[in-house]
Amino acid sequence: MKTSAVALIVLLAGCSVQNGDAPQIAALQKQVDALSSQVQVLNARSSAADNLDLQSKCTIDAKRTFELLGYSYREANHGGTDSFVSHYNAAMQRCFMVITDVDASSGHLLTQMYLLDANEQLGYGTWTGNGSDPIECTLTPAGGNAQGCKSEQEFDQYVVRYMGAVPR
Repeated sequence: MKTSAVALIVLLAGCSVQNGDAPQIAALQKQVDALSSQVQVLNARSSAADNLDLQSKCTIDAKRTFELLGYSYREANHGGTDSFVSHYNAAMQRCFMVITDVDASSGHLLTQMYLLDANEQLGYGTWTGNGSDPIECTLTPAGGNAQGCKSEQEFDQYVVRYMGAVPR
């Protein structure tokens, strides 16, 4: 019984010491919260910087692929234009690009767009049309079978899944 009474007195004494430390604990908790907020801000900045680095590398890789495939920037006064837009898709961890080849040399406007993985040069979709009417439209999801599409709008919606926006 004496042992229980002594244990109770020690326990109560410990509680009173802990209660006396409450302001110090609260101050330390505020410091921890402030430091946690600073770490979150630094992590966000680091993540944004990493994303910019990946986007920049993607642009370089896409330009290399553009040139390897035989494209070069052409001015409109030569009967058409060649161009590309790139985008690093962080969720898929892939660099995608859309190459647009516009040819008006025959007097008719012919537009070809190709959605590619810029690093692997894998085709994900092709659009060929005059105006908004498709001559050919093929969508090839990663690991899937090629399927046709009926409009430029359908092609654009498909491209958004990879590029985040319609690149025009």
